[in-house]
Amino acid sequence: FNHRVEATRNIDSNCFELGVSPNPSGNHFNIQYEIKAWSGVARLMLYNNLGQLVESRVLSDAKGNLRLGDELEKGLYVIQIQSGDSLSSGMKLIKQ
Repeated sequence: FNHRVEATRNIDSNCFELGVSPNPSGNHFNIQYEIKAWSGVARLMLYNNLGQLVESRVLSDAKGNLRLGDELEKGLYVIQIQSGDSLSSGMKLIKQ
């Protein structure tokens, strides 16, 4: 096999602050975020345990709060923020 993979995004934990409460949750999650290297456009992405994108939200501010997860099935999820070419480290969410 001769496959070439090029990374277009870098994981940069220093550019992002991400908090979730409650975690685990039986209802919804409150997400608090801050993007230190704000490029004017960012996106929060929620993936299921198979790596499939379940939800994506445009973030219009460098700092904020949002609520998600009311409709999620029980299971393990991961959220990440993308801003420009940078990605936050994934944070695990557990829906009970």
